[in-house]
Amino acid sequence: TPGLDAVIDIAPRLFAPVLEKDLATLGRFPDLYETTSFKGVAQALGWMYVVERGRLMNGMLHRHLMRRLPFESSIAGTYMAGSSALGLRWQQLASALDGVSKNPLMVTQVVNGALEAFRVMRHPTPHNTPQQKAA
Repeated sequence: TPGLDAVIDIAPRLFAPVLEKDLATLGRFPDLYETTSFKGVAQALGWMYVVERGRLMNGMLHRHLMRRLPFESSIAGTYMAGSSALGLRWQQLASALDGVSKNPLMVTQVVNGALEAFRVMRHPTPHNTPQQKAA
């Protein structure tokens, strides 16, 4: 999203490659979903809120998995372990949201982005899943 990197540091939030590697190590491959570009910074921040909110439990889940599945967690737990620095990312996101919230239109776009992210997570639309590729 053009301009997003001006309001928030994006690099610490790029976890898709880490998750993909962890899943591949376990012999699992994620379904692919169609994505569209965000309409702007505010919508992207709304989505980012939903993603970061979802990661709040990952640290606790990682500790649980380390006790229950120590081998699997040691070879494929990078994504879950990466949530330990969530506090700083959460603070940075809050600061970015505060910055855009001065404009009521931007607030509406943030909220709409978050609602869209929650909807997509509840009802994803697979695209090019392994079963479809084989057909």
